[in-house]
Amino acid sequence: LWLGTTTRGLNHVSKEDGRVTRYARNAGPGRRLTHDQINKVYRDKSGNLWVGTGDGVNIMRSGSNQFYRFCDREPRVSCVSFNGQQVNDIIEDSGGNIWFAASNGWHIYNPEEGEISSRQSIYNGAEALALQDVYCLLEDHRGWIWVGSSVGLIKYLPEEDKYEVFQAGILNQSSNINNNTVLSLLLDSERQLWVGTASGLNRYDQESNSFAYVSDPLELAELRIYGMQEDGKGDLWLSSDRGLSRYDPETEFFIQYGSSDGLQNYEYLHGSSYQDKEGRLYFGGISGLNMFHPDSIHYNTHKPRLSFTHYVKRREQGGNSPPIFLDRVSAIKVEPGVQIITIHFSALEFTAPERNQ
Repeated sequence: LWLGTTTRGLNHVSKEDGRVTRYARNAGPGRRLTHDQINKVYRDKSGNLWVGTGDGVNIMRSGSNQFYRFCDREPRVSCVSFNGQQVNDIIEDSGGNIWFAASNGWHIYNPEEGEISSRQSIYNGAEALALQDVYCLLEDHRGWIWVGSSVGLIKYLPEEDKYEVFQAGILNQSSNINNNTVLSLLLDSERQLWVGTASGLNRYDQESNSFAYVSDPLELAELRIYGMQEDGKGDLWLSSDRGLSRYDPETEFFIQYGSSDGLQNYEYLHGSSYQDKEGRLYFGGISGLNMFHPDSIHYNTHKPRLSFTHYVKRREQGGNSPPIFLDRVSAIKVEPGVQIITIHFSALEFTAPERNQ
């Protein structure tokens, strides 16, 4: 298991004995990186391990146990375009090209040609957009590349070298995403594209080439979604600035998990999510890591018993009566002139009282 940190480099945790090996800028020979801020760890189909840092890319070639700055040992390749830049995401497309999402655009490495091509600005109609921050990348089943950035979502067709920009705009215009800051992307098992932004979740409709903003429940619409994973039942797990959430797209069932559920913190980190072969989910945050299997998370289906505690009467001439406790009366009598009766009750479930509904 590889764990990246924001200031202390990269850690390798052995599954066999739990031994931790640290790779960092000031580590000993054979364990050095060029930067201690780790934004992305990605293994390609050839077994090479790519690491996106606060200063370009490091790579550990398959069969090796040492990292080096990408391009330092590639005489035909120049990394001038993204050395010194934040590299936020890395993917390998179906053609074997390696894509880098960086703080100055996106960059594509073609291993066969030994070349890197870059896109640092695009046009949305007549408007030129500088790609100052690209956060995430995804290739879908059609070979389209989806790019999440600070200026919206970009759909790129590599074979035609064409792209389309989706930006937030008029709220009732269905083709829009709801926020221009696109932080996370997920293609689920049904080939449904989900887009996580700085203010919620969007669902893509391929037939109309438009997006629907998931605004119900309200709690989901308020999340800054840093990472998304789909579990074996088709539920979406979302890490955000308000904890961890589970969302069922079919039933629209939504549950928010907080510190009382064992979360490391309410604040998670951008791009820090992963699912292993056994279906375990990993989400990293500002205070550590949460690791769990979704099947081990059970809901409390107990319906709490209600206890009516007291009521208050409001009269026509104004003012409320003192609380009248129901354990002291056998019947409620409403006199003429009472406009409103407010009945108070308690739900007798104390596992997590703040979440009783």
